[in-house]
Order: sequence, then structure tokens, then C-alpha cells
Amino acid sequence: MSSGNLLKVLRWNAIKPNIKKALAYLSDYTQLEAEIKMKTDSSGKLEGKELDDMILNRITKGDIMDAIHLARQHYGYSTAEAKKFIEEMSGKK
Repeated sequence: MSSGNLLKVLRWNAIKPNIKKALAYLSDYTQLEAEIKMKTDSSGKLEGKELDDMILNRITKGDIMDAIHLARQHYGYSTAEAKKFIEEMSGKK
């Protein structure tokens, strides 16, 4: 996203060149904001609203496979159960 001549990098996954090289290149042409890190790691112990919010975030971004993975990992669902859970969370039935 940009605001005036300020560029914000929101998400960068599996894109070449890596983010550090891309930012170094872009810094020659525009002013870059300081890096802001958000909690997206799901390897720790999550539960309740925090876990549901993280799963919903994945659904909203269209990352259904990761949402299913989170449901399986943290709720102990089978793949079919996790898929059904994600569909219900997203309003699809």
C-alpha cells in the first residue's frame, strides 16, 4: 500500500528476490517505514479467542490450507473435521 510517496510492505511470502533485497532496491526510489512485526507464529500454545482470531485471519486472507492446519494442530481435528470447522467459521456450508 502507499500513502503519498510512502510504501508499506504488508505481506511477502515465497516471492523472489527475498524481502531484504527488494527493500534495499526500493529504498533507492522511495522512503520506507520501519519494519513492523506481527504475531503470525502458530507453533506455540494457542487457545480460545486468540486461536480463533488467527484461524479467521487465515480464512480472510484466503489461506484455507493454513487455517485447516491450525485447526488440526490445535484442536486435534482430522482433516475432514478441520475442513468442516473452517467452512462453518467462514459461513460456507
